[in-house]
Amino acid sequence: MHRTGKLYLLTFFAIIFLSAGKSSAQENIDNNDIKNNKLYDRSLILSIDYSSDKVFYGRKSNQRIVYFSPSLLYEARSGFYTGFTSYRLVKPENRWDEAQLIAGWDFTLLKKIKTSASYSRFAYSDSSVQIQSSLKNNLELSLNYDSKIIQPKLTGSLYFGSASPDYLFTFELYHEFEFDYLLGNNDDLYIRPTAMLNAGTLHFYRLLPRDSLKRSLATKEVTKFNLSGIDFSLPIEYDIGKFIIEFSANYNIPLNQPKYLKAEPGFYYTAGIGFRII
Repeated sequence: MHRTGKLYLLTFFAIIFLSAGKSSAQENIDNNDIKNNKLYDRSLILSIDYSSDKVFYGRKSNQRIVYFSPSLLYEARSGFYTGFTSYRLVKPENRWDEAQLIAGWDFTLLKKIKTSASYSRFAYSDSSVQIQSSLKNNLELSLNYDSKIIQPKLTGSLYFGSASPDYLFTFELYHEFEFDYLLGNNDDLYIRPTAMLNAGTLHFYRLLPRDSLKRSLATKEVTKFNLSGIDFSLPIEYDIGKFIIEFSANYNIPLNQPKYLKAEPGFYYTAGIGFRII
């Protein structure tokens, strides 16, 4: 695994958040069940995803980052969840490049406001070619208003570590279409067109691979709080039995880029398959 073997030697501490009201499971929860405060069975999902590019809060690299990302996610009946994801680059290089640990809690704050709070820890290869925050810890809080027509979602993130923190925000508008029993009694189809506006303060290290001297002297560029990008996406999820199949077509428009970034607006896509172990 080259120098990236150390990515898996992370220590992990889960942050517990107090919740108001009854809790809910993380994904694919029926709105009526939430109102009835129904509890859900625990789950353990093993999945692998593919992405044709890497976008971070509306911004992307000058070169295309193609990767696979295997992950393991556990969800408890209480709403607590934890998981691990690793990233295998395909282009511009072929190697393991990044790892992420996450722990969080989903709960219902008010009758129509679903909330999620989480902590993530990131680690990167020494020769990473990705755009990455200089900060390797993230606290995130999201508020999702339950509406039958257009659902708004606001997410706030705090990245912190050894340098100045980043404050990042995402505002989404989406509507989810659900189709049950398409081919039998055990399948569901979800289509969720989404528009997303990203903003924040972004501190980046510009890592230069293959040159250890330049990499050790990597420059940091600080941007003021500003809009960072707009994304339009069309995620599609098909659940059949224990399998989860996902595909998303996305269009990204970077805004207010640092001087060293000249990325153009463009399409990228993600696809994945998951298996529900329990």
